[in-house]
Amino acid sequence: MERLVNIESGPADAVGMAEMNNLLEQELRSLGFTVTRHPTTGSTADRVSVGDNIIGVLHGKGGKNIMLQAHQDTVYARGALAKAHFRVEGDLAYGPSIADAKGGIAVILHSLKLLKAQNFKNFGTITVLFNTDEEQSSVGSKDLITSTAKLNDYILSFEPTSVDPEGVPLGTSGIGTATVAIAGRAAHAVAEPKKGVNAIVEAADLVLRTVDLNEGSGGLRFTWTMAQGGRLEIFCQLMPV
Repeated sequence: MERLVNIESGPADAVGMAEMNNLLEQELRSLGFTVTRHPTTGSTADRVSVGDNIIGVLHGKGGKNIMLQAHQDTVYARGALAKAHFRVEGDLAYGPSIADAKGGIAVILHSLKLLKAQNFKNFGTITVLFNTDEEQSSVGSKDLITSTAKLNDYILSFEPTSVDPEGVPLGTSGIGTATVAIAGRAAHAVAEPKKGVNAIVEAADLVLRTVDLNEGSGGLRFTWTMAQGGRLEIFCQLMPV
């Protein structure tokens, strides 16, 4: 856990992501996995994917095919670790990204080491997929995740949840995004204000008129998350149940 947390792999951090890629490939190979790297395949205007998605495959004696998945990226920009060092107090560990989701990576690697120590091989294949850009909606890895998942009987995602720390959720909300571009109309603010359209005012009106789309817990979650001026664009996240 400490080794993982001490690698800063925040959004679009190519240096940190390369270090994570190398560590995870090394760990999987040491457990007998065949490892392949898959460069990220997509970016958007506000989301840039870096690094490689790591896939490891281990063949057993026969049985079900199982996929284990967790993401390498975090929400923390470089420098966060200097303000919040990794530490252990009692039976709790603290540090940036420890919950989302390097704790999940640690659980996967530790579980595989336990299986190897017991020489457990009653499975068809175990596939491990570590993607690079979950925090950015997986724009550069979702196609790879989908195609890999189709080859497996069971898929376990080691993403944190606050619902039940010891539970296994069987389903989650989907996520979508929407972008609104609002164009104003230029006019003299004193001499001819009625001939103009203020894009900022229109954007504010749009936000107020759509805020009630958020239905709260158990329903559609709708949140405006980013505004960009000049060419004003407003981004939101849609999370339907």
